[in-house]
Amino acid sequence: GVLLNQQQRFEEAENAYKNITRSDSLEQYATAQFNLGVLLKQQQRFEEAEQAYKNVSRSDSAEQYAKAQVNLGALLHDLKRFNEAEQCYKNVSREDSVEQYAKAQNNLGLLLNQQQRFEEAEQAYKNVSRSDSAEQYVKAQNNFGNLLAALKRFEKAEKAYKNVSS
Repeated sequence: GVLLNQQQRFEEAENAYKNITRSDSLEQYATAQFNLGVLLKQQQRFEEAEQAYKNVSRSDSAEQYAKAQVNLGALLHDLKRFNEAEQCYKNVSREDSVEQYAKAQNNLGLLLNQQQRFEEAEQAYKNVSRSDSAEQYVKAQNNFGNLLAALKRFEKAEKAYKNVSS
């Protein structure tokens, strides 16, 4: 499927992903459904992408579940289905994937900030540690600093920005 997708043979890639079942392999099924979701989203087939992401369960693969929840959250956020997006981000745990947890918390912070739920956004950003993902930590600290600056909490904003370089 991935190779077909890279060759822009989208219909064949879609069929390849759909042909993998849970009885073949839970991990392969989860990966196929995740990749199917990505493919369908790229084609702006949002309802089908949503279903593909929802097909991935934690018991199939915790890592793929986390990735699917992050992507589903982003899709729902784009579709302005904010409560559902929030729940997707909250579904991801560190035990699923530290990298995806960090990404989910950062995205959650952005979503909550957009809704002017500043204290909750602040907590989401603080949930991201450098050991989860250096890249997401930098993004979370910058987003946290931006939030604090917008709230005119300049000393704390400066500290958040400095956390990036320390």
